[in-house]
Amino acid sequence: MLFENILKDLPGKPGFQEFQYEDINPLSKRQKIRTLFNPNEAMRVVHARLLVYLRSLNGISEFSTGSVKGSSAVRNVQAHSQNRFIYVLDLKDAYEHVECKGMSEILYELDPKLNKEETQQFLLTYCFRTLGMGLIMGAPASPDLFNIYASVLIDQPIRSLTEKHRLTYTRYLDDLTFSSKEEPIGKIKRRTTRRVIESAGFAISHHKSRIFDLEKEPAVINGIGLELGGRTFLPRHYLKRLRGLLYTGIARPGDKKLRAKIGGMMGLFNHLTNTQQPNKTEETILELWNKYKR
Repeated sequence: MLFENILKDLPGKPGFQEFQYEDINPLSKRQKIRTLFNPNEAMRVVHARLLVYLRSLNGISEFSTGSVKGSSAVRNVQAHSQNRFIYVLDLKDAYEHVECKGMSEILYELDPKLNKEETQQFLLTYCFRTLGMGLIMGAPASPDLFNIYASVLIDQPIRSLTEKHRLTYTRYLDDLTFSSKEEPIGKIKRRTTRRVIESAGFAISHHKSRIFDLEKEPAVINGIGLELGGRTFLPRHYLKRLRGLLYTGIARPGDKKLRAKIGGMMGLFNHLTNTQQPNKTEETILELWNKYKR
């Protein structure tokens, strides 16, 4: 009945249009060519209705900070602001490692009224790629589905590890962060963590894994800098990019798409910058921003 209601009175046949997209993260500066799928109007309706249902399940753990109402990349970093030792991990192609069958079983555990076969068929048709392996990139419900999946298969097993070793843990979608106030996060703890992730069917981008001692150097988590004592800051490449966009925006004041991008980046800049005592680069950005707003 649930899925019948989700599919009721749709404005056409649900579908996706595939396209390639160069994703440049303004915080981490990572560049990657991604295959995304743009939902048509009917598919957007399907996913909007599905999201209402998924969020009623309360299946996302308290460790999850990405694509969760009231959270953000900044809050994810701030959860570790009082600690000294940091360990960051990145899941490789995380969406591709989500299994349709496992996803349907998790939803059934959260809502035993569901029919497993119907649930799996619905997910396979509207949420997963061919052969039931991999959430669809660009589908509106994919972040929530991923968070529910990872909450059970990653967050729950890791909970006992964090409690035993008094670690702070957060997961910003596919980016995992661990921190400790007094003890370094040694090889055994890191190996145990990796085993949990691999047992859940995920792979780790080992070249992106980082260990930080904030007494020696600041950490960069989700593209945001963190110093010992809790101060957060924006990396130089972010400030350089923002400054360049402001110069471009001043030259092209009618560009609405550019205005939206600049507005978003300035929002984070204002949130993390002490605008009363800016450094030289920050002062330049504030001057350009005031000129751009005129």
